[in-house]
Amino acid sequence: MNRKLTAFVFFVLTSAAAFGSADYVSIQERAQGQSLGGGNVLNDSIFNNPAGSTFTQVYALEANMQSLRNFSVSILDTKNNGMSGGLAYFRRENGIGGPLTHGARVNLGTRLSDALGAGLTGKYVAGYELGSGNPMNLTDIDAGLLANFNWMQMGLTIRNLFGGATAMDLAREMVAAVRFNYQSQLFFSASATAQYGVTPKQAGFGIEYVSPYYFALKGGYYFLPNTPFSSWSGGLSFISPKLSVHYAVEFPNLKREMLHQFGMTLLL
Repeated sequence: MNRKLTAFVFFVLTSAAAFGSADYVSIQERAQGQSLGGGNVLNDSIFNNPAGSTFTQVYALEANMQSLRNFSVSILDTKNNGMSGGLAYFRRENGIGGPLTHGARVNLGTRLSDALGAGLTGKYVAGYELGSGNPMNLTDIDAGLLANFNWMQMGLTIRNLFGGATAMDLAREMVAAVRFNYQSQLFFSASATAQYGVTPKQAGFGIEYVSPYYFALKGGYYFLPNTPFSSWSGGLSFISPKLSVHYAVEFPNLKREMLHQFGMTLLL
């Protein structure tokens, strides 16, 4: 193996350290401070707000990857009149060489009116108990609403509606989010996640510039108010009508490794 290939493999594997929720974080969320729960998005909706894709008309295949042990694949179909659906599978390594968490999701969504969409995502997650490392699994549902006013979207998501599993860091939580856009080129998003009461467990902010020249620049910041943890993020996408390629990076504090994520979206 030559030096360049060795360096690339080392770069990918050492960037795979995981932080944040035990659930999978999609690539657009990663690039924009995990703030897109109120956004009109594509396959990311299967992982954040189940209603997030109800105002689109696409058939999309997407794959995201951090390393061979950290990836997701998903299919989204929103071309059916009045109903959208999606399937996703993810696999996530908890620290380099650590135990694996993997799971599957089934998403259904619909428009309740011209400005309001709703969705449900059934989820199965096989992981481990924090602290002991004993195997555990979770079967639950995420529920979401998205209000779309063109220049602004507002989203509300309840994750793990039936209680989740706190021992897996997958407790029931509520996410309120909003996204604004200026001439469909400049976007600003913000979200707050709470588990108990109204005190946020996590807050995030994001910005995105979509150029008419087939690329998009992204950035974000999120933090956990009750801890010293925070992270800046950034991203770049090359966009075409059929195939788009994405890159996201997080710069966490506390001397943790940077996290790099690559993705590809195919529109049919």
